[in-house]
Amino acid sequence: MVHINEWLPNPSGNETQNEWIELYNDSNSSVNISGWSIVSGNKTYQIKNKILNPKEYLILKRTETKIPLLNQNGELKLLDANKNIVQKINFFGQAPENKSFSRFNNDFFFTEPTPGKENKQVFMAQIVKNYPENLVLNKLISTNEIIFFGILTGILL
Repeated sequence: MVHINEWLPNPSGNETQNEWIELYNDSNSSVNISGWSIVSGNKTYQIKNKILNPKEYLILKRTETKIPLLNQNGELKLLDANKNIVQKINFFGQAPENKSFSRFNNDFFFTEPTPGKENKQVFMAQIVKNYPENLVLNKLISTNEIIFFGILTGILL
C-alpha cells in the first residue's frame, strides 16, 4: 500500500524551497500512482506518470508541488485517481521547526527528517494519532478516572 510516510511542514530556512512530502510503497508490488493527488488545505497536486516500485520512496518537494504545508494544525490527504481518500493525516498545534511528521505503523511522531530513508523514532517526539473525522476529542473525565490518576501519580497520597 502507498502511504504518506513523512512530511516536513516547518523546515528551517525558506519554506517554499525546503518543504517536502514523502510517499512510500510498503507492498511487494509496484503501484501506478499516476493521477493520484496530494491535498493540503485548498491546494491540490496531481502526480503524473509515476509507478512506485516495491519499498520505494517518492519525495515531492514544494518547488514541484506548489503546495504550502501548514505549520499549525496541518493536514494532508492522499487521493487515488478516482478521488477516493487513501489516507488523511493531521496534527494539532504548532509543528516544531525542522522536525518531520513521520509514520510509525499507524501513528505519527515529530522526529528528525529522513527523506528517502526509513523513519527513525526519537523518544522525545510528540505522538499524534489519526482520528476519524467528526470524532469528539473533548471527552469528559469521570470522578473515578480523576481519583485513579491521582493515586497513580501520587497526588492523593
